[in-house]
Amino acid sequence: MNFDPIVEAVREGRAEQPTPWKILISNPAPRCLRLELSLKAEETVDTVKDRIRRYLEAAGYKALSESQYGRGSRVSGMFSLSPRGIRVSVSTVLESMSEELTAVRACFDIDLTGQTVIGSEKIFWETEVSGLGDAILGGEIDANAAAANANRARKGALVWIAVFLGGCVALSLLRILLDWLFVEWLPANFGWWEKFANSEPAAIGVIVAILIALAVVGVGRRLRRR
Repeated sequence: MNFDPIVEAVREGRAEQPTPWKILISNPAPRCLRLELSLKAEETVDTVKDRIRRYLEAAGYKALSESQYGRGSRVSGMFSLSPRGIRVSVSTVLESMSEELTAVRACFDIDLTGQTVIGSEKIFWETEVSGLGDAILGGEIDANAAAANANRARKGALVWIAVFLGGCVALSLLRILLDWLFVEWLPANFGWWEKFANSEPAAIGVIVAILIALAVVGVGRRLRRR
């Protein structure tokens, strides 16, 4: 899955990330995306643990244990229009390197069952993971940026649904119009139409005409591109 170029470059070791932490992206299992945050904080283990808890709870996660958090469910994730509804498990590992230096590793495992990742959702998760890094290092608990990205993702999904439903309605109306035109209006006004429409050559002719029209449109578009 292609995240933004800077994150992809960091993952592949081709660039340095302009932040005090690293985000590694992987797919440990089918339909699963993992974002792993690693950093070192000049704080005690208890302080880091408290900042992680406050940030994740503000972002809608529930504490399952001291080092495990979760949000969403598999069922809700399959139908959710927002990335906040997708099932995510967060596991944290804290290692005290000295009295006030703690190594942190936080893994976000995202269950993508029934989901197709779009650009706004990628931005949402990058922002959420980066927000955790900010919270650990600076102590500022702010999950609003990720929430704003979630709202944009939801609006994008609603737009696609509206376009799909609108297309279905338009096709239904077109079918009703064509049924009325060919079944009622033409036979009623042109006596020869019913015999013509029921003949095998007519059906073949209509299919051939449609194919020719599609071919002409395709050729025209290629010529315009040139």
